[in-house]
Amino acid sequence: MKRTLLNIATLTALTISLAGCGGGGGGSTPASSSSTVTLKTISGTAVDGYISGATVCLDINSNDSCDNNEPKAITNSNGVYTFDTNTTGTYPIIVTGGVDTTTNKSFNGILKDTIIITNDDETVTSTITPLTTIAHEIYQDKKISNPNYTPTDAKNTLAQKLGFDSVSMISKDPMTDKDVFNKTQQIIQTIELITLNLTDSNQTQDKQKAFLYLIDSISTTINQSSELNISKAVNDISTKSFEGKAIVIDTNTKTYVNDFVKEIDSQMKSSTTTIASLSTIQNNLQSFTDDAKEKIVQNNTSSLVTIVNQLKSTTITTDNTPVCTQVITYAKNPTTKECQSFGTPCDVPTGWTSCVPVTISPIDSLRPPQIPIL
Repeated sequence: MKRTLLNIATLTALTISLAGCGGGGGGSTPASSSSTVTLKTISGTAVDGYISGATVCLDINSNDSCDNNEPKAITNSNGVYTFDTNTTGTYPIIVTGGVDTTTNKSFNGILKDTIIITNDDETVTSTITPLTTIAHEIYQDKKISNPNYTPTDAKNTLAQKLGFDSVSMISKDPMTDKDVFNKTQQIIQTIELITLNLTDSNQTQDKQKAFLYLIDSISTTINQSSELNISKAVNDISTKSFEGKAIVIDTNTKTYVNDFVKEIDSQMKSSTTTIASLSTIQNNLQSFTDDAKEKIVQNNTSSLVTIVNQLKSTTITTDNTPVCTQVITYAKNPTTKECQSFGTPCDVPTGWTSCVPVTISPIDSLRPPQIPIL
């Protein structure tokens, strides 16, 4: 059933008309013709992993921000959103903030899709992902020279570049499809690493700017290539500047990113990889990326090769998270050589080694102290 709002101007004119009829002898003002505005429901899912607590809005003025006067909603724990609007036209729908429920990390990027709302629509759905974000950037770029270029054209172009057999794959939930998940992770893990070469700021706004810059750069490379080529995308990025500063990506980091995405692709194409394991895979990949980011921050990129080797020797479909049972664990401080106790094995700091504490037996504690013979 359509939900409609009676036009305010119609109500005002109708009230004046009725008042005139009851005033005796006064001229009446004809009521304007009745018009209605249909409310449309916009709904869908925000997915990096599923993003909880994110703001999703119709970005009517295309400023990459959810302004107060724009229709919006907050995603639930499954990344689902829904809101109503009486707006029609072609607009970006964007996702900002929230927490990736797969990795339990804050989402510091901006995801987008382009949606078309017509007068005949009652509902419009959009699954907003990194791939729809790239398609949006392709659409924005192409329509400058070709006004007839459509959002569907952009998704079709991207689908062909990524080797998908259907344009619908671009709008598919990556947590429900191995191929979509594979391409998505190659792009997102690359962006997370390269962001460190653009900004060291902890401000969300700065991270969002860097994210959008990298998404746009990768979109340009994909659009100019015949396939997804992360190595070329990273090389292209390293020739540009961000916020007035040249982007410097050293050879070790470039090599790491290239080897990393190749290994992701290899393991994702394994017959043992299942849809049910995708959340575990994303967590494992995030763990490797966090280790690599630490090396980059420490300017220790020469050791990135060890992380790739670890990935190659790891089955990313397996949950490698240590089980932290409540058991007293002893470890030696590498600096003081002191043996200390910890509540679980996971509490032991990196670099500490296991040790055996020095204990005093109950019998020894009862013995009188030895008196030295002079």
